[in-house]
Amino acid sequence: MNSYQLIIHLRDLPCLYLLNIKSTDSYEDLNEIYQLIFSLPKLKSNKLDLFAYEYSISIPMSNNQQFSSITCLHIAHSYTFDELSALVSYTPSLHHLNLLQTNNYDSFIEESLPIHLNELIHLSVYSNTLNFDVFQLFVEQINSKLQILHVFLSKQDIRFLHADRWQKLLLANFPQLEKFSLRYRESGYGDNYSIYDRELNQLVSPFWIQRNLIVAIEICEYNYYYFVRPFT
Repeated sequence: MNSYQLIIHLRDLPCLYLLNIKSTDSYEDLNEIYQLIFSLPKLKSNKLDLFAYEYSISIPMSNNQQFSSITCLHIAHSYTFDELSALVSYTPSLHHLNLLQTNNYDSFIEESLPIHLNELIHLSVYSNTLNFDVFQLFVEQINSKLQILHVFLSKQDIRFLHADRWQKLLLANFPQLEKFSLRYRESGYGDNYSIYDRELNQLVSPFWIQRNLIVAIEICEYNYYYFVRPFT
């Protein structure tokens, strides 16, 4: 039984509140999968974790007649920003959104529709393909009142450690933000590592200190991990 057949049978469960799917099934299009997920009447939390690298999601924007009760959505497969915008149009009550992976060729974010998430308060983004410019454009298109933002990035782009860019981005888009964390991974071999002293020093300005955020560095074999996280 594949994931699609399983979800069809799940519609007979009257009190299904949480659904996590981790699958190696191969699909050309996830439209029918998501249509079935959104039709589950009591579902509050959904995670779709797929191993194949690229999928298409031809789901149309919601016509304001079909809405899902989902409040927590975890997307762990490839998607474009237009596809993401269409998916979340079915979840007006969404509070918590986890995003893992994007398509490498998604270069038209400037033309993507704004993502309206009026109830969203918690966003986590995991990506090894987004550079800072694309990430910034994505964030600027989210209409929400975020309180919590976690970002995990490994695309080598030193701008992810530019404190002034983050400060402007957060103040302009999420002035009510209460919790923020950043993890930036940079790979290197031998003597190719760099410690970005100037960039890291900017992260100890009053803006970050007032929010109880500190900078940490961890070295693991051939990787440097830079963290901006709450001091505990």
